[in-house]
Amino acid sequence: MKLKNIYQENKEIITVILSILSGSILVLINILIIKSDNFMFTAINIISVGIVCLPITLVYYKRYKKIQAYEELYPDFLRTIVEGLNGDMSLPLAINYASQSNYGILTPQIKRLVAQMSWGVNFENALQNFAVSIDSPIITRSISTIIECHRSGGNIRDVLSSVSDSLIEIEKIRRERSMMISSQMMTGYIIFFVFIVVMIGIREFFLCGFGEFGSTSIDTESKAVFEGPSIDKDTLNKFGEMFTHLAIIQGFFAGLTIGKLSEGRLSAGAKHSLIMALSGYLALTLAHELIITLGFSCEQRFI
Repeated sequence: MKLKNIYQENKEIITVILSILSGSILVLINILIIKSDNFMFTAINIISVGIVCLPITLVYYKRYKKIQAYEELYPDFLRTIVEGLNGDMSLPLAINYASQSNYGILTPQIKRLVAQMSWGVNFENALQNFAVSIDSPIITRSISTIIECHRSGGNIRDVLSSVSDSLIEIEKIRRERSMMISSQMMTGYIIFFVFIVVMIGIREFFLCGFGEFGSTSIDTESKAVFEGPSIDKDTLNKFGEMFTHLAIIQGFFAGLTIGKLSEGRLSAGAKHSLIMALSGYLALTLAHELIITLGFSCEQRFI
């Protein structure tokens, strides 16, 4: 039971550590055993990166969505407190009154706040603990405003109403931005996949021309020797690896950019980075294998 409680309390940290260890072990095995096969070596390295990055991405994205849900529900909590203040309650009593309503995922944090106040924890310290447990910059700023107003003896009812209205407006602006930027997000994906198609065309067809048509010719009149450009099989394979790495790097940074534009945070772009990087790698690898199967690969033409 103790181990289960420890895991539940530190689930995110344990998940990240296990994913890093698993990926590192796989990379080590790959370097020691499978490094002679370029295709398998690259594939296992990508899988290792996925094993490391996917759990970390999911952990941070889950935390990001939880904070986003907190920020959506928090104005309702403030409005209920204002209702209590309108009934001539003190601020602590109004918070206790508001805690009786249901705020979804925010309810356990509010119950903890009220419990700390009932245990005799200083009101301002309880609010600060509430802000720390939620870990949202927007909510932390509003809590600081409430604490300062409570200290100075200002009109807390008007302050809470203003904070609630501003948070609602911020959420509305964020949703409008997300809707407006969705077309640009789709454009980013389309540009990336066009980039991948161009890379496949260069790798599988354009570079083949240098290998097929690169030759030595002699001008019969001047006896001059002209050498055309030529690429051997090893150089072509190196270009293929370079293009694959380039697609992964491009997908990673393009995903971060899309996340920053659409949701305002780089952490939101982690899922886009993972999707685009893996898609780029799989597209280049599978296209190359398909062309080999169909008998159109440059390597087969050079033999």
